[in-house]
Amino acid sequence: MEGTETMTLSAISEAAALTKWCPHVREIGEGSATFNRANRFEVNHGVYRDTGQLHPGCTCIGSMCMMWQWADPDEGYCGLAGAINEGT
Repeated sequence: MEGTETMTLSAISEAAALTKWCPHVREIGEGSATFNRANRFEVNHGVYRDTGQLHPGCTCIGSMCMMWQWADPDEGYCGLAGAINEGT
């Protein structure tokens, strides 16, 4: 189709995945409210404005997640993103 872009998904090491933000993580904040981003100091996707670091509780948990898919013994991907492209 004209005007559509194709995204190529690829596997990454589990160690690399553990450094990525997960939109499905929920942390308990003040007053038992939950959040999946840093807090009032965040900019976007759990990144602290002052340090540029992800909130440690808002990152991927890799193979501890039911959605984690192993692509091979050393790399995997988030199953929520769909299947990785064959032959990439």
